[in-house]
Amino acid sequence: MSRATPELVGVFRREAGQSARAATARAPATGDAFDAAAGQSTSARGGGRSHWLEQTPLAREADRWFLWAPVLFAFGIAAYFAAPVEPPTLLVAAVVLGAVLLKLIWRDGLIRPLLAAMLVIAALGFAAAKVRSLSVDAPVLTHELRNVRITGDVTRVERFPTRGARITLDVVSIGDLPEDMRPRRARIRLLSLKPDDPTPGLGARVRLRATLAPPSRPAYPGGYDFARAAYFMQLGAVGFALDKPETVPNRGAPSIGERVAIAIRQLRAEIGLRIAKALPGEPGAVANALITGDRSGITEATLEAYRDAGIVHILSISG
Repeated sequence: MSRATPELVGVFRREAGQSARAATARAPATGDAFDAAAGQSTSARGGGRSHWLEQTPLAREADRWFLWAPVLFAFGIAAYFAAPVEPPTLLVAAVVLGAVLLKLIWRDGLIRPLLAAMLVIAALGFAAAKVRSLSVDAPVLTHELRNVRITGDVTRVERFPTRGARITLDVVSIGDLPEDMRPRRARIRLLSLKPDDPTPGLGARVRLRATLAPPSRPAYPGGYDFARAAYFMQLGAVGFALDKPETVPNRGAPSIGERVAIAIRQLRAEIGLRIAKALPGEPGAVANALITGDRSGITEATLEAYRDAGIVHILSISG
């Protein structure tokens, strides 16, 4: 036993030394493996963040983002009309240019390119409203004119059940107003016409005496702004006639565009007459309004009933 014990101790010592050397040799490899695992973990965290963005409901709806384009465009238009003063043309151009530059700069990621695209669409709506305003810009009366002679070409005729008729003229002359102060269009009510009296034909040139005034402003804050609606119709004067319209010789053959416009108006008027003949009374007036957009035959009581029911927009977008 005495000789076996030292031999066993020697064996244990040799095994322990070999194990220690093996552990020492394995240590660097283990450290490298740990570092590699840590790097993979960090990479996985970054990839997970990107994966999370791609899995958000906003990203999953990417193929439907364009459906918001009309809303953003309308938002830009609303911003234009909400401005307290008329935005200068240079300011509008700067807004569009700034939005486009942001779109070119913000190209990485998900949120910033989307925000930049939204700004571009809204800026285009803002610019479109400005361009439209400039395209219809025309003189507007600055004060009332009494008993003034006006000459113009009839572009629209409206008959009302109890209020006579109303005509819209492309103005040729108004008294001695210079051309740069003369409205392009005027709307005049013919109070002297009886229901059975003939009205001037579309395209005819007429002359009459009338009292004219600028289109009315809102009666109260936030009310209907007829002056703004009239501006976009290039309607710079409204009033009533003091005598019956007199047909005068025209300036000559109208242009192709004018002839097409007159033909369309005459077709709509003919459709209205046929509807009134087939559906006399209020049903025919409503049908005419829905088909041709001429609401002149609808009584105020019917319009009020539509307003109370909350469906007057059906008539507003008619024709």
